[in-house]
Amino acid sequence: MSTGSSFDPQQALSKHVLNNFYVGGTWVEPQSDRKLELISPMTEECFVKVPEASNADVDRAVRAAREAFDKGPWPRMSPQERAKFVTAMGEELKKRLPLLTDVWTAQVGALLCRLRHQLWTTAIRVLWPARRQGRLCRDARGDGREGDGGA
Repeated sequence: MSTGSSFDPQQALSKHVLNNFYVGGTWVEPQSDRKLELISPMTEECFVKVPEASNADVDRAVRAAREAFDKGPWPRMSPQERAKFVTAMGEELKKRLPLLTDVWTAQVGALLCRLRHQLWTTAIRVLWPARRQGRLCRDARGDGREGDGGA
């Protein structure tokens, strides 16, 4: 399996990513043994195989997401608390830009410079509203402390 570059998904991606799904805060095995073959547009060869989600896998993920939203902490968090989580996600995206660029390039054959720009822009789009939300709430209170802005 080759991508036409030095990127080796078998080495770069964790065994969890290559063999499982992340559902309900844990790695779970797929309900079937079916695999998707990702084809490199550069070589027209399979460069990695990943689990194919079955209807049961999708249903399990949707149930877990619904449960997390209805009974988890997110709906009861203040905008500032949510902003902290979204900021952390954006920072993690930034850390993973080289890997994401390699994976995306291998899968779609896009130019590296274009992908780097697009992924960086995505990370910034995740970070900016979260950081802005925190500033708005601090500004509304006028005391520089984080809070809901209405206290």
